[in-house]
Amino acid sequence: MTVQTAVIIAAVVVVVTAVAVFATRWVKGRLEEWRQQEAARGWTFEQTMEGGFGVRRWTGTTDGVAWIAEGLNRLRMSHGGVPGDGSGGREIVIGRWRTSARPGPRSPILCVGVPIDADTTSASMPQGDGWFARIARKAAGAAFDQVLDVYFGVEVGKDIDAAALRPVSGAAIRGFIVMAADPDDASRLLSQGLAGTLAEAVHGPRSILSDEKRPWVLLSEHGVALARMEAVRSIEELDRFVFAGLALTRATRSSA
Repeated sequence: MTVQTAVIIAAVVVVVTAVAVFATRWVKGRLEEWRQQEAARGWTFEQTMEGGFGVRRWTGTTDGVAWIAEGLNRLRMSHGGVPGDGSGGREIVIGRWRTSARPGPRSPILCVGVPIDADTTSASMPQGDGWFARIARKAAGAAFDQVLDVYFGVEVGKDIDAAALRPVSGAAIRGFIVMAADPDDASRLLSQGLAGTLAEAVHGPRSILSDEKRPWVLLSEHGVALARMEAVRSIEELDRFVFAGLALTRATRSSA
């Protein structure tokens, strides 16, 4: 090895080390800033590993409503079983919020967040009583069940039978596709204020539901849950989850 090569290698090592130290200090500083903001709001925070996910979890009580928010991050394995080897592995990121405030609707209502100009009238499970329709409905329901478990967590998703969800007739809410296990009961709740709350949230900058990548909303007898495939990037963003969740909690309580 020549002297010049050794100098170049040493310089690279110094730069990489400096970047790593800076990044570590930045992350620690950011976490400390978050903790100070959380403490000012009376929230608690923990960071842990669960089921292969790195989890940041916040708990708090706002306007008398207790809630839990989570930011989850996991690197999906590539086909070769090596995370991040460039052959297909990708990151799974989820941000979600939920409350167990009751009463909620007697049967689940799912509002799938979509772009504001998306067609919200065409989503449904395969229909019909034939053999193929039943098999297709079962397969689609099983896949959808898994999606709900990933989005909202198994604790919330386990009681939702995705195959039983049906489009809610007349639920033309821009930014959402609305499905329910009991479409008639869902229509009643929507007409009694829930539709207005959702529509207002889509256009209100204080609500996380106004984002183009808006969360999905799950309303059930267990409470209100919001989730999307996006990281929780700041305490201000978490405030917007809380704002949206509380508005939906009030709407479902008043309509129950």
